[in-house]
Amino acid sequence: EFRQAVSTPPHETMSRSDALAVLAGKDVAYAALSEPARRLLRLLSLSPECFGRGAIAALLGPTVRRPLRSAPRSPREVRRRARDAVFGPPTEWIDQLLGELSGGRFVDGSGGRYQVRELLAPQVRLHLLSDEPVRRRMGAQGRVMRHLARQAARHAARLHAPSTGGSGGDPMAWFALQHALLHSLVVGEPRGPRVRRWRVHLAEALCAWYAVAWRLDEWADVCEAILTTPGSAEHPRSASWAHNQLGVVHRRRSELSDAKRELVLARSLRRGSRRGTAQVLTNEGLVLLADDEVEPALQRLRLARDHRPAANRPGRALTDMGLGVAQLASGAVDDARRTFASAANMFGELEDPRGQGAALTNLGLAQWRRGERYDAYQTWELALEAYAEVDDAAGRAAALLNLGAAHLLIEPHDADAALARLSESERLWAGLGGRRISKNKTLVYKGDALALLGCEDEA
Repeated sequence: EFRQAVSTPPHETMSRSDALAVLAGKDVAYAALSEPARRLLRLLSLSPECFGRGAIAALLGPTVRRPLRSAPRSPREVRRRARDAVFGPPTEWIDQLLGELSGGRFVDGSGGRYQVRELLAPQVRLHLLSDEPVRRRMGAQGRVMRHLARQAARHAARLHAPSTGGSGGDPMAWFALQHALLHSLVVGEPRGPRVRRWRVHLAEALCAWYAVAWRLDEWADVCEAILTTPGSAEHPRSASWAHNQLGVVHRRRSELSDAKRELVLARSLRRGSRRGTAQVLTNEGLVLLADDEVEPALQRLRLARDHRPAANRPGRALTDMGLGVAQLASGAVDDARRTFASAANMFGELEDPRGQGAALTNLGLAQWRRGERYDAYQTWELALEAYAEVDDAAGRAAALLNLGAAHLLIEPHDADAALARLSESERLWAGLGGRRISKNKTLVYKGDALALLGCEDEA
């Protein structure tokens, strides 16, 4: 019965029994805590991961700015009092409760983050099921889900922005610090429409970070969790989003047939959203392009650009990037040059150096194909400057590879500068892993540079 209680999800109840009553009622150390500290300890056992102070405030729930002297007499009074409510108790009270729990060795805390001690977690979980009603458990889970989803959305919006070191902090570092808690909340089994809605918002922000950090396994786990949630068939938008994300994961793994299947499912579930349809069409075009189906890819990408709303400028810039690659593959170099230039300008206006660097890198390839070698060299230098503002090892390695190869072909007498750039590119490719084709291209040009410098054996 104890094992069953520990494994029971927080949204389910279990029958009371004499054995469980004894296990919960004879915990002398737990009974010695104050009631607010016992409640916080129970709520901390909703997840085995660490909670920050903001998440702990969300767990405890709302308090009212001033005491209620009488019952509300009208709906207007109810709304006024709701506006006066502040979510989260005072900081001093949280410090007092955490001090009580830490002093009793119930929680471990470091760096402002706290979790129930591993040895005590099963017993505290028993108290959660025994003393905390299901409605309150789900309310606490919904509050912390909303708090973290809003924070994650703010940080996800800054993933492609230059790292200024401002008050917002580094979004990559924030996601890395909070990842265990975020992942456990999304992959769990929350019930109720409120929790489910914020869970989808949290999953969207988390997958945006996975895309930048190239964490494909966790990315796929989150999408599968959204699809396997009970009642997911009643929410086609969320299911379409999850299938679309899985299609991107399969494309990055070079599993093109699986990617096509997921994207077809995503497009069949998508209804009434031009932006969502355009994103699915863009991903379909990229998958077809990776499978050497250039003409169908061009059709999908042109259709995606037509579906993009005028206000969705980031999406239009991404579609232009894919369309330019397809045009370059089909031999329409002039069209590709114009498309890449438009995407680079749009990313620049959006202050997205990561996207601007990628567009400039591809623009340099189009210029090189047209014989504009010095223009391509300058474009790749601009791309390298854009990548200096963000942490994008793959983009920086590609720009260094193109610059080193171009330097070798334009000015072969200055092979030292080309060798330095190619060596740096090789180091970045080696740190990324799984990019063997790009690393091999870098080694080919590095061998040419060493041969020009007279290092025949090393070449």
